[in-house]
Amino acid sequence: MDFLAQQEAARKKSAWLTVSAVAFLLPVMAITGWILSWAIRFAWLALNDHLAPAAESATVAYPIAALIVILSALVAYSRISSGKALMRRVGARAARRQDEQVLLNVVEEMSIASGVDMPSVWVQDDDKGVNAFAAGFGEGDAAVCVTEGALRYLTRDELQGVVAHEFGHILNGDMRLNSRLVALVEGLSGISTLGKTMLRPLGGLFRIEDDEKDRASHWGGWRGGSSKGGGSAVGLLILVYVFTGAALWLIGLGGVFFARILQGAVSREREFLADAAAVQFTRNPEGLANALRLTYLADAATVARGYGAWRADVSHMMFASSGFDVVSTHPPVVERIRRLSPRGIGADETLKRRIRDVRDERRRKAKEVEENFRKNSSRVISTNCAMQSFLASKLPVELMSATRDVTTAGALLKELLGEPGPYGVKKYPVPVRRTLAFRCVTTLRDGLTVAERRQWADTVWDIATRDGEFDSFEIVVCASVRRHLLTLSPPQLVPGVKLMPTAAAVIATVASFGRNPSAGYQAAVKRLSLFGKAIPSMPPPINDAEEFLAALEKLSCLSSLAKKELLFALRDAAAE
Repeated sequence: MDFLAQQEAARKKSAWLTVSAVAFLLPVMAITGWILSWAIRFAWLALNDHLAPAAESATVAYPIAALIVILSALVAYSRISSGKALMRRVGARAARRQDEQVLLNVVEEMSIASGVDMPSVWVQDDDKGVNAFAAGFGEGDAAVCVTEGALRYLTRDELQGVVAHEFGHILNGDMRLNSRLVALVEGLSGISTLGKTMLRPLGGLFRIEDDEKDRASHWGGWRGGSSKGGGSAVGLLILVYVFTGAALWLIGLGGVFFARILQGAVSREREFLADAAAVQFTRNPEGLANALRLTYLADAATVARGYGAWRADVSHMMFASSGFDVVSTHPPVVERIRRLSPRGIGADETLKRRIRDVRDERRRKAKEVEENFRKNSSRVISTNCAMQSFLASKLPVELMSATRDVTTAGALLKELLGEPGPYGVKKYPVPVRRTLAFRCVTTLRDGLTVAERRQWADTVWDIATRDGEFDSFEIVVCASVRRHLLTLSPPQLVPGVKLMPTAAAVIATVASFGRNPSAGYQAAVKRLSLFGKAIPSMPPPINDAEEFLAALEKLSCLSSLAKKELLFALRDAAAE
C-alpha cells in the first residue's frame, strides 16, 4: 500500500471537515441568541406592557448563547484532555514489567520508530475484548491503553500493529483534535440540556390538586383572577418560558445530531490516517490487518465489546468499533482491511483456527455466566412469584388499596416502620411488609412534587433512626426511599475495579452478620471476576447506617453484569 499517499489524502479531507464542523457552530449559536433575544423581548412585554428594544435584548442574548456553549465545551474538554486522568477515570491500571513485558517492549519499539516520546502505558483489566486507545493533550501527556483481550488474543506482530496505530494518533495530533471536536459537540449539547432543564419543572407546575378549591386557586391566574391583569402577565411569562425551553431543546438536539455527523466524518479519516502511519512505523501491513480481521471475524459483538462499562467515555478513541452508521467515529472494518491488504477480509488457515478458538472460548464463558445466573436467580424468581400470589389472595382489599393512594400510602409506610396505625401490619412477615413498603414508596414517587418527596424522605429517616438502631427492614426501606424519592443525578457507569474498595466494605458488613464472617467474605469475593484481580483483605464492617446507604448508592453506578455478580457475592457472604 502507498501509505504516504493515503496519509496525505486523509489529512486534506479531515482538515476540510474540521473547518466545516467549527463553521457549523456559528449559525447554531446565532439561532440560540435569536431565540433568547425574542424571549427577553416578550418577557419585558409581560412585565412592562411593551416589547424591549431589539438592539438591547440582542446585546444580552447573544453573549448568553455564546457563554452556554463555551462553558459546556470547557467542562467536557477538562474531562478528557489529560491522558493519565482519563485512564484513572475509566479504571485502567499502569502496565507492570513483571506482567506485561512484551507490551512495554512493543511500545518502546514504536516510540523509537515514530520518533514520539515514550507515553505512559496502561492495561484495562475490565475488558475481555480486543481493543486499545490513546489519550492525552499532546506527546508530553500521552497515554496508551490496551485491553486484556488484546494482550491475550493477539500475536506480537498484531499487537505491534495495534500499538503503532495508536502512535499514529499521537504523532498526528488526533487526540487534541478529537478532544476539541468532543468539546464542540458537548457545547451544542449544553443548549439542549438547558432547554430540557427548563421544561422539567412543568410537571409540578401544572399538577391538578384533588381539592376543587385548591384547583380554582391554582388556575385563577389563567382565568383572569387578578383585576389588574396580573393573571395575563403570568400567563404570558409562562408561555414565553415554555416556548423558549422547547425551542432551545430542539435547536440543541438538531445541532448535536449534525455536529456528530461531522465529528464522525473527521474521526473516520483520522482512523485511515493512523492505519497508514502504523504501516509506515512497522512496515508490516498484515500485522495490523490480521488484528482487524480477528476483531471482525471473531464476532465483534462479543470480542470487541467485552464487558467494559467504561466504554461510554472513550468509545470514539478505540482502535476498532463494531457496526457503522452516519455518526460512527470509525470506518467499516472491512474497508480498513481492504486498504491494508490485497487479500481483503479473507483469513489464512492459522488465523481461522485462532478465530474459532476465540469464538469457542467466548461462547463457553457466556454459557457459564448464563447457567450461573439461571441457577442463582431461580430461587429469587420463585420467591417473588410466591410473594405476589400471597399478596393477591391473603391481604385485605383495603390494605392493597392503601398502597395505591398517595394519602393512605404515606400513613401505611409510617405504620410499617413502627408508627401506630389502623392497618395492623405487624402481624405480617417481613417479606410481605417489605413488598408493601416498596409499593407505598412507588406511589409517593409518582404522586408527589419534588419538595414533597424530599419531605417524605426526611420523615422516613426520622422514624427509622428515632430509637438509635437500624434493623434490616428499616435499612431496606430507607435505601428504597433514598433511591426513589430523592432527586439524584443519573448514575454514570463506573468500572468494577474502581469500586472494589466500596464493594469489599459492603460485603464485609453483610458477612459480619453470619456465623463465620471471614469465611463468608472469602466465599463472596471469589465471585467477583469483574472487579479486578487485586482482592483486598477483609476490611472492617461499616457500623454507621447512613454510611452503608451511601456505599450502596456508589455501587449503583456499576454495570448490570457487575451488579448481578455483586448480589450473588452478598448472598454467599450471608450464607456462611
